Amino acid sequence: MLMFCLRVPSDYYFEVVECLRRISLTGLLVFYKDGTTAQIVFAAIIALTSLGAYGLLSPYRDPAVDYTATVAQYMLFLQVQVVAMPRIKEGRNDRRKCV
Repeated sequence: MLMFCLRVPSDYYFEVVECLRRISLTGLLVFYKDGTTAQIVFAAIIALTSLGAYGLLSPYRDPAVDYTATVAQYMLFLQVQVVAMPRIKEGRNDRRKCV
């Protein structure tokens, strides 16, 4: 009940969008080889898209909650970037495998 009290009545659909975001970040990334640059780039695209959705739609009633949700999306995007930086700097595509 709490999640519906926080949202603007016209934006109740946003809970579906949030579930799709979570499923995408956990379920769709398994279709890429683990630890590859492609997996990291796809995660960054998902994070950036959700950041835009939160910024444009402002689905919460309270502006402070909207701000907090947008900051959380920025943090998610920055975490993906921090993971990507060493891989890009070293120029490696896949994780090193133990033999």
